[in-house]
Amino acid sequence: MNATLTKIHLLGYDISMKFLVVAVLLAVIQTSPPVPRKAPNSGTCTSQSIQSHTDDKKTPTTTPTPSSEPTATSQADKKRSDVGATNTDHTVIIREAIPVSVIKDWADYLAIFSSFLLFIIVAVGVCFAVKTLNAINDQAAAMKDQLTAMQAAGAQTDRQIALAEQNIKIIVSKERARLRIEVDDLMLPKGVNPFSLISVKYRVRLYGPTAAIIVNTISDAIVSESQEPPNELLMSGLSIPAIISPSDPPAEGHQLIMPSPDLEKDILSIKRDKKFVHFWGVIHYQDVFEKHYWLRFRYAWKFTSFVSLGKDGDRIGRWHENGPPEDNSETQNPN
Repeated sequence: MNATLTKIHLLGYDISMKFLVVAVLLAVIQTSPPVPRKAPNSGTCTSQSIQSHTDDKKTPTTTPTPSSEPTATSQADKKRSDVGATNTDHTVIIREAIPVSVIKDWADYLAIFSSFLLFIIVAVGVCFAVKTLNAINDQAAAMKDQLTAMQAAGAQTDRQIALAEQNIKIIVSKERARLRIEVDDLMLPKGVNPFSLISVKYRVRLYGPTAAIIVNTISDAIVSESQEPPNELLMSGLSIPAIISPSDPPAEGHQLIMPSPDLEKDILSIKRDKKFVHFWGVIHYQDVFEKHYWLRFRYAWKFTSFVSLGKDGDRIGRWHENGPPEDNSETQNPN
């Protein structure tokens, strides 16, 4: 857009300069050297004569030494003085200028024609320059309107893109797979034998109309004297299939707790709230839209004050979410 406007300016400037060069050439052609003419000298002579007589009158005359006999020279001087005095009393007035005839030749007519042609060229150049400026202004206004329209269209496009992205997010959120882990109540062994173990039974359930691809799982379960989340490294993983489809039943598995040398004592401590069972882990999976998610969970088994109505008379317990909120959430951040 700026390049087009610049070309229009350069075109108008080029044409204007051509007209200016032609005008300068015509001005040089019509300029002719002056013709020297001689003016009559009669007036000048008259002025010089009057000035001469006036000077003679102003110049003081030397008083001659009286003599007995006047000479011829003194008489001539006296006569000339009388004539000068008489001329001084009269003023010479020139009432009309001396007529001078000027005959026009071909150079004069050529100068007149050149002046007229120069006027026509300048007028045409000015009109063309004004027309060019008007065209430039119209073009600039049109380009400004186009720019405004393009900006409005760009803003509209941005809004459409944002709306499309929002629609995609809605579709992905509606159609993507979501995994949730459920943990069964803790079942402690009734009788202790060499094969007795404490295990945590879990199930991974899929929510959503599309499948979930399991990338990796890590988990662990321990018996600890503290209610706080353990800091031990995760040693194993969940026993779930690599792909969980919407039509598949929940994937079930057991997380075994490492056997203790004194398992019976550990079970009694758990029932008396002196020791606690912890179960935690991470499920990394991918949906059909190739987005990755990390499902984190951390639970601790605690008994309540309510007693079971069963024959054993044990207290009722349940799993509690343990640790900070980020340890029991699903994110797209691996850390």
